[in-house]
Amino acid sequence: MLKIVFSRARRAVRGRFAAIGSLHPFAMRAWHANRMAGE
Repeated sequence: MLKIVFSRARRAVRGRFAAIGSLHPFAMRAWHANRMAGE
């Protein structure tokens, strides 16, 4: 029972990290631009 829950949670986390990874360059650039504008 718990193994199924953990495997599902792990798969969801992996999918979320994959989505973040694909968006990372844009997010990094936007964050950096906001930081430069703030200073």
